[in-house]
Amino acid sequence: MTEVGYEVIESEDGMDAWNKLEENIDVISMLVTDIEMPNMNGFELTQRIRSDGRFDKLPIIALTTLASAEDVAKGKSVGVDEYHIKLDKERLMVSVHDYMKKLY
Repeated sequence: MTEVGYEVIESEDGMDAWNKLEENIDVISMLVTDIEMPNMNGFELTQRIRSDGRFDKLPIIALTTLASAEDVAKGKSVGVDEYHIKLDKERLMVSVHDYMKKLY
C-alpha cells in the first residue's frame, strides 16, 4: 500500500501485530489483517483489539481465502468491519481509501 501513499507497518503474525499496535498506538489509523496466521490468528487478534477500549474506533479489514458465510459471520462477530478475499486488491484499496477519508 506504500505505492498509493500509505505508510504500512508489517507484522509476521498476530502476536507481533498486537505488539506493534500497542507500540504505535498514536500513528496507526487502520488494521488490515490476515485471518490465517500463526501465534494469534486474525479472529483472535480482532477480538483482543475490540476488547481493549483504546481501539474502539480502529477500522479492521480482514483478508483471507476463507470465504464461507460461516467465516464471514465469525469475522463480523469478533468485530471485523469488512471482510475481503485476498485476491481482490482493487476492492481492498477502495475500502482503505474510504476509511481514511472518514478519519481525516
